[in-house]
Amino acid sequence: MLKILVTGGAGYIGSLLTAKLLEKGHSVKVLDNFLRGREAIKTLGKCSNLTVIEGDIRDRTAVSKAVRDVDMIVHLAALVGYPLCDRYPVEAEEINVRGSALIDEARGGMIPVIFSSTGSVYGLQVRECSEDTAPNPTSLYAAEKLRGEEIFLGSGNAIALRFATGFGLSLKMRHDLLINSFVCEALNKKNLVIYEKSAYRSFIHISDMVRCIEFMLENFGNFRDRIFNAGDEALAMKKGELAGMICGMAGGTVTFNDFDSDRDSRNFRMSFKKIRDAGFMTGVDLRTGVEELIRFYRGPGAKSGSNGEIDPVILLSFQEVQ
Repeated sequence: MLKILVTGGAGYIGSLLTAKLLEKGHSVKVLDNFLRGREAIKTLGKCSNLTVIEGDIRDRTAVSKAVRDVDMIVHLAALVGYPLCDRYPVEAEEINVRGSALIDEARGGMIPVIFSSTGSVYGLQVRECSEDTAPNPTSLYAAEKLRGEEIFLGSGNAIALRFATGFGLSLKMRHDLLINSFVCEALNKKNLVIYEKSAYRSFIHISDMVRCIEFMLENFGNFRDRIFNAGDEALAMKKGELAGMICGMAGGTVTFNDFDSDRDSRNFRMSFKKIRDAGFMTGVDLRTGVEELIRFYRGPGAKSGSNGEIDPVILLSFQEVQ
């Protein structure tokens, strides 16, 4: 069994990945600053194969401690999404670029690393994007993720996964992700107000994101120093069509109003042929994932406080989540 470091191991992807790796008998180190809480790690309970390090990837001492005596690294820790990076540009650069550089420095090019990147690096495109398509990032977030790829692949012994937009349930929920937010909004307000209805977006369920990382961990030697788009063409849809599908399933209506634009310029199809040819295929389709979210937001998972209402804190503005 492997000793695996998961940076950001208490987050949306990291918490579920950590749980799955522990289930498989691996030893897992989690490096996380816990700014978003400890709930996910508490859910895992006490496990002899789990080591939790409270620290920041900008802290060389914490990073050195975390990297010590591990076989592989999954680097997830980041300031995620263009709204957050635009709001905190200095912190974004420190975390997404300098933090990645410190992880890379500590591993010395020797410890294999899987880097969580994003399809947003493609930016403004007019054709289907394969891994050979030249990146054209249009946001700070996308540019920093591309820089992270360059850091790790430049040192070698690395795999970069350009994930489609995630959705679905995890131990540490993100209610701001597009599909998650659409479902919550449709159930709570009975109306979705969206912009850029004709923009294509590609998606991947959180469980498939975790499975993809596991697949790469298990087959690292076959795919080292390569980039993969991670997702499935069957999970691509125009935003307007997606909103209509969700409202058809959850109830509610859709209003189109071009009040904003996606600063990541995500309006393109991604090709996932390379990762499919490598042997990985997704398992959760859009409708199944949306049904899961509807059950969650209608049930106890959506409740907070004595009034039984959906917590308004999770109803973030669409300018921030789309």
